[in-house]
Amino acid sequence: MALALVAVAWGAFAFGAVYDWAYVPLSWGCAAIGLLGLLVGRVSLRRLVPLSMALLLIGSVGLIQLIPLRPDLLASVSPGTDRYLRAYDLGYSLSAAGSPPGDAAVDARRFPISIAPEETARALALFAGLSLFLLGLLRTMSGSAALRAARGVVAIGTVLAFIGIVQKALVGDDVFLGMRIYGFWKPENLVTTPFGPFVNKNHFAGWMIMATPLAFGLAMRALETHTDERGDLRQRLLWLADAEGAGTVVVIFAAFLMITSLLLTRSRSGLACLLLTAMSAAWMVVRRGESTRRSLGLIGGVGLLLGLSLLWAGSDTAIGRLATNSSSLTLRLGIWRDAVAIVRDFPVLGAGLNTFGTANIEYQQSGDLHYQEAHNDYLQILAEGGLALGAIVLATIVAIVSTSVQRFRRGGDRQDLYWVRVGAVLGLLGIAVQSAVEFSLQMPGNATLFVMVLAIALYSPSTVDPRQALLTVPVQPSATRRRRRSAS
Repeated sequence: MALALVAVAWGAFAFGAVYDWAYVPLSWGCAAIGLLGLLVGRVSLRRLVPLSMALLLIGSVGLIQLIPLRPDLLASVSPGTDRYLRAYDLGYSLSAAGSPPGDAAVDARRFPISIAPEETARALALFAGLSLFLLGLLRTMSGSAALRAARGVVAIGTVLAFIGIVQKALVGDDVFLGMRIYGFWKPENLVTTPFGPFVNKNHFAGWMIMATPLAFGLAMRALETHTDERGDLRQRLLWLADAEGAGTVVVIFAAFLMITSLLLTRSRSGLACLLLTAMSAAWMVVRRGESTRRSLGLIGGVGLLLGLSLLWAGSDTAIGRLATNSSSLTLRLGIWRDAVAIVRDFPVLGAGLNTFGTANIEYQQSGDLHYQEAHNDYLQILAEGGLALGAIVLATIVAIVSTSVQRFRRGGDRQDLYWVRVGAVLGLLGIAVQSAVEFSLQMPGNATLFVMVLAIALYSPSTVDPRQALLTVPVQPSATRRRRRSAS
């Protein structure tokens, strides 16, 4: 778990791992950590078979796209690739035309379905590393490990938030006016607006969307496990003086910093997803079956935290931008129309994984700049993988949602781990919504955190390490300590 958290930290602090010097070692590191987890983990491998099959099917689509085919066969299998290569690949045009006659070298040439095989191979390598990372985490994940993972992610998120807030205050976010990440790094793409270590503020917001609910889960875990509504003010103050109470205050402050940094990005998608997760968190508090007074108090606490963060960040910083400036939506609508055109011409197997930017050279009809992402991960999956990949991914998402729901219905979590899983699920919900208008998960650093959060949400509660079985926390340990103190 320590190695996994190092990978998450590297992906975040190394500019989101968007450069090859960052994502190449990250991919190899995730693969090595995943293999180590598969070797030393105690979870039955049989439990990983369904997910492993889904990951293999997703990867198989990319492998099929790399199979070399004769031009006549390629034209029948993927007419869109045939049309694209005829316009942009002279070698393919010669081979498809069969000229010069009798030239065996030309006649023997083969071409893959992917219009940019190198990009597809790169995407497959990253996907393989993250897949091994996920399987290794699930092979080793227990309740105690999930708790350590959540704490580690919140600690990383706190440092990220601090860097982002300080950097915003000292050097701003306009690279044209001399802003530099960490004070020295000039992003290669000057069109984007950096925030913190990330070269794109929306990707920073996506990272925080996944991490902040974990802080909420840790705080709720402590409040539910170590306090009760029957305690008076003195008893609650005594609890705050304990190490557990002080730790809870630290977690709440971490959540405050993370929320504030997200608001300071002025990311509309980030703010919308934050509000969605806050409302979902309130619903989970009510669903937990707490008393009305306690539920209102907890919901009020969440609202107060959001209000304080908004007050510090400035209401005009976030709310005003969310309610105005529709040019961003207009821009996205144009990109989505271009993506639909690609889907229409590459309906079955797509244009190739990680080839949207290449295909968009031909299909882009809107905007003055060349857009390499669809700003909608679901549309981009269809454009790059066709209906074949779309169906597999949809089935995998449905299975993940179903498994998460079953984990809650079975109620197998330890009393003190329920809210940790809730935080992970809320993080997944938030990033799933943001993926409809952004492409945060295409950043390797964000994808690494996504795998960690997914493992926390999906781990089986029956896999608690037997050595930790005696560490199961009673429902009200603080109340027990208070009674002992009174007796003494």
